[in-house]
Amino acid sequence: MPQAAIQNLQGEEVGQVELDATLFDVEPNRDLIHQALLYVDNQRAQLRGITQTRAEVSRTGAKVYRQKGLGRARHGDRGAPTFVGGARAHAPKGERHRHSMPKKMRRLATAGVLTAQYRKGLMRFVADLHLEHTSTKLMAEALENLRCSRGRILAVVSKDEYYSEALDKSCRNLPRFILRCAPHFNVRDLLVADHIIMSQGALAELKSRGEA
Repeated sequence: MPQAAIQNLQGEEVGQVELDATLFDVEPNRDLIHQALLYVDNQRAQLRGITQTRAEVSRTGAKVYRQKGLGRARHGDRGAPTFVGGARAHAPKGERHRHSMPKKMRRLATAGVLTAQYRKGLMRFVADLHLEHTSTKLMAEALENLRCSRGRILAVVSKDEYYSEALDKSCRNLPRFILRCAPHFNVRDLLVADHIIMSQGALAELKSRGEA
């Protein structure tokens, strides 16, 4: 079972923690991770536009001008797509092509990415992320102490920490900083992060979720 050092916000090692092998000792499956990325992007995608077809547009149904004798192209009513204010040809109707993926496969893909990022040395484990009072400066100093102040930073915390007003306000103005509540993060959050901070409370949440 893999082990990791636990640090405090001053960057000092305060203990060791055994990591769950089902999360941090899983061989990454590139195809599965790619499928999970597609699933995440599909869930985030906005609906396509909805436009009117020729049968739905509100225009006169009268013929524009007579068919013969003018030397001009034949036309019907003003609702044709060639006219300003007319219908849209092959109009999008707002359908979304759902990309489904079973929960077990999504969890396995997430575990593979967690293992890969842990093996690369991108993860920091902290005792907790509780702050006594709101201070962006204190949070920035904590990131400096943990040697993860540059690049994109993902912090995964427990539910109690996530709903702490002091932590929320302290992180709000930090550039390229993402705060997530375990287990509500995905493979894209993990892959785009240059540094990942995870609290002991978040580890406990993930472990209990895996045993449920």
